[in-house]
Amino acid sequence: ASVHLKSGNDLEMRAQHIEQIQAAIKRANPDCDFTMLLGDFRSRLHCQSPADRVYDTHSRRTASEIVAGICEGMDCKLQREKYKENERGEPDDTRYYDEMWQMLNTPAEVVCDGKPALALDTVSSFGAEIAEGKWAEAGNLTFYPTYRFVPTGGAVCPGPPHGRCYENDNDVWHAPAYVDRVILSQSKYVKADVAAYGPLRMLRPEMATEPWRASVHEPLRVELTLEQKTGTYGVLV
Repeated sequence: ASVHLKSGNDLEMRAQHIEQIQAAIKRANPDCDFTMLLGDFRSRLHCQSPADRVYDTHSRRTASEIVAGICEGMDCKLQREKYKENERGEPDDTRYYDEMWQMLNTPAEVVCDGKPALALDTVSSFGAEIAEGKWAEAGNLTFYPTYRFVPTGGAVCPGPPHGRCYENDNDVWHAPAYVDRVILSQSKYVKADVAAYGPLRMLRPEMATEPWRASVHEPLRVELTLEQKTGTYGVLV
């Protein structure tokens, strides 16, 4: 199913919208063994890491702060310890910066945008299913944020391979983010083997033609194989 969730700082609302999408899928396909949700989940890098929580550090990061924190040139990733130490000289777990990562990995305590911790697993059936291990992302975020690029100019330009720039630091809500994602749910009868997950320009540069460069998003691609008792099926998105 393709999704395009509402923006803003209400992650509980986004979880509830996913829950409604799930319900619609189950009504149409009650015996479905595999579900893929893909599209714009509006996930921002506005959440607090464990170190942020101890020191009550703000979580509204500018484009410059994000690029400095997770990138070495265009080698960007969310990982257990960031490339550069934080302002207190300590390594930080940058995976926690991302709203979707916290939703999928710490549903009992999601802390974003300076709000009190949300126990997603108790307020949403989506969160409850996550806690039961029924949902996961198609892969790790070992690539640069695919949003928000400006068609021309820009203030924060990490460099090759695409030569594009992110929105300037004056608009924190439109700072670089991993808004476009693919999440999967599978039953015990199906196994998804993901071969590739990342920006189209990195995975299949020959397909990255000029028209997409006018968008503030960069296309995301996932390549996976579904293994089932009745056979094997390849899926490209």
